[in-house]
Amino acid sequence: MEVMISRKEREEKGRGMQNFKYPPAFDDWTHELAIIRPEAYRNFQSVFGGRSERSFQNIRSGKPTFTQGITDQTVQRASLYLKDYGYPLDGPLVTGVDDTKLLPAFRPYYDGTQKKWFLVGGAGDPMEVADINTIQSQIDNARDLKATKLRLWTFSIPLPAVPPLILAATPILSKINAVELAAMEEKLLGLLIRSKENFNITSLGSDGTTVEREARRELVRSNFAESVTYRIPHPNPECSPIIIELYKVDNRIMVPVQDSKHCRKTARNNIFTGARIITLGRHVVCYEQVRDIAFSTKESPLYVRDVHKLDRQDDRAAARLFSASTLEFLIENNPENLGLIVYLFVFGELVDAYQSRTMSHLERVKVALRAKFFKDQWKKFLEVAGYAPGRHFISNEASDIIDIMVNGIIGLVYIHRDILKRRFPLLPWRSGSETNEHVFGFVRDLVPDFTMLDVLRLVPKLGVRLMAACKRKNKAADFRRAAAGYSHTYSEANDADMHFLTIFPTDGEIASASQTAFDESTMLWELLGYYPTSSPTADIPGPIEDAVELSDEEDNIEDEDEFSDRRELQNALDAAAVVQASGLPINQVDETLDQCGFAVAALNLTELEKM
Repeated sequence: MEVMISRKEREEKGRGMQNFKYPPAFDDWTHELAIIRPEAYRNFQSVFGGRSERSFQNIRSGKPTFTQGITDQTVQRASLYLKDYGYPLDGPLVTGVDDTKLLPAFRPYYDGTQKKWFLVGGAGDPMEVADINTIQSQIDNARDLKATKLRLWTFSIPLPAVPPLILAATPILSKINAVELAAMEEKLLGLLIRSKENFNITSLGSDGTTVEREARRELVRSNFAESVTYRIPHPNPECSPIIIELYKVDNRIMVPVQDSKHCRKTARNNIFTGARIITLGRHVVCYEQVRDIAFSTKESPLYVRDVHKLDRQDDRAAARLFSASTLEFLIENNPENLGLIVYLFVFGELVDAYQSRTMSHLERVKVALRAKFFKDQWKKFLEVAGYAPGRHFISNEASDIIDIMVNGIIGLVYIHRDILKRRFPLLPWRSGSETNEHVFGFVRDLVPDFTMLDVLRLVPKLGVRLMAACKRKNKAADFRRAAAGYSHTYSEANDADMHFLTIFPTDGEIASASQTAFDESTMLWELLGYYPTSSPTADIPGPIEDAVELSDEEDNIEDEDEFSDRRELQNALDAAAVVQASGLPINQVDETLDQCGFAVAALNLTELEKM
């Protein structure tokens, strides 16, 4: 209204809107609208007023230019980011890294700083174009270096409503190993930590792919980072202490963390794969049990699309499966599926240790330790019962992700309690690679198939979109939507008490929580029919004779980009046939495997019908 009144008054006086000071909220909103839909903004501006598109372009061009790769400009961007928000240099900072598909293409790019032309789109540094007459030969010679993936780093102040910063981006080849990824990470961390600002990075977030996990470990193997450990006494005196590993780079201590929502989807996918049947004591966990919930005639917390024609990247579908509503539904209607109930409870709570806005840090530590003890006792049960882990345990990838999740949340508590010079609130949901996925989503909104040049040009617009997304308040995520892909909630903190999040447990409280977590895990296993303390074997299902181990390399569940539904279904059918041919000693397990085979066959026929 203020803008419209001022515009009308200026028109009556014969004056234009030049040099008019627009209200910040109005200016930010119109800027985002102009980026999302320029034509819609022109119609809006003609009626309600607003800056010209040229004026918005001038605002964006005033920001520092974004260049490809990890350079000195990376440090300048990080420094300006902290200065803009008045954030202290000794405050905790989080980084995230992730990859996405890139349209392979070489494009010419003019660098105004160096006053030179470059070719961007190839792995490594941009190629300088010295002579326009030789540009085609340069492209021909570098054809094998044409990048197919974008690797992007974000940098965040872990506080509510503060948008992340797009820190660096570089094109990479589709096949790249952990050593090469670690070399990029070392270059980035070296620039940030060894700069005069000495940025206090406390967490290194990534997704759960094997190469990403190994790249983090390579930082220690290459002696770039030094391992710093905390020890928590194990409740069982016969077991070794629990080791929490942190990384030290120069004078800064940080901890690798996994994206918690990615962990939740990986845990869900382990239930849905037909290549294994998760065995928990006298109970099993399989796809059919979840499908029955979705197709139940009663009020179901799941949708059909959560199990049929599933979008494997759907955060909301995974959240609904591990929700309290699903647990309540199972307890009231399917109490015989005790294995599924315990599985959803233990690993759903682990994700909540990161995502909860109201949970105390002591409770987060207890929940994480309970997941660790439960998984350790699970392995012991399979060993005692003689079951092959390749067919009755979660995938190696999922197991490793859970270990990193446990280490990450407890490591963050130790860093905020002991390492930081001042008390800062710990917001664990701000750690991970969710911010990277948010950036990728915005890029695809603007340019569905983008090249490296598109990314360089879009960074100023992406900054405006991220700022607008984090400023939106009182809009909780709608978890009722089906097949909606990613759900980004890292900026939401409506229920968070910042003072409460600065209270950290003592070593004594952590030791007590460890004992409680161990007792709870043991109790859960006793409900499942296994007694870890005495390990009786008389009533435990016996081993599968002549079991055939399945390759974990073929069960890369967490790598969504490379995982084929058709291949998974065929592997599941083959595995079910092998298991049924081998014969099982327990009729209940035999019947469950038969049902899993029928369910997988039905899904396969559905896919063939679609084709």
